[in-house]
Amino acid sequence: TARNAAYRAAIEAAMRRSNAPRVLDVGCGCGLLALMCARAGAAHMDCIEMNPLLAATASAVLAANRVSSFKVWPCASTYLQSHIATELGHISAELGSTSERLFLKGLS
Repeated sequence: TARNAAYRAAIEAAMRRSNAPRVLDVGCGCGLLALMCARAGAAHMDCIEMNPLLAATASAVLAANRVSSFKVWPCASTYLQSHIATELGHISAELGSTSERLFLKGLS
């Protein structure tokens, strides 16, 4: 879709400016954005998803697509220790109806 193409383009642009960053995908759902980040060159993916079924799906999707370094955290983002965020290169989060603008603005 056009929306996914816009996400992919923004992710690829951000990855070109980074040196194989560690990426946090908050609310990763089935792992689509995490997969895009991995394919664009992220060295490691940390994915947070509070729905256990979606977290399991994200793990399966990333593994099936041979993403070599990832961790799916099946919890709310508020449960993670704050030091994890300080190690990250970029943050990918779908935030609702304005997500496309926020994501593209934040990474462009």
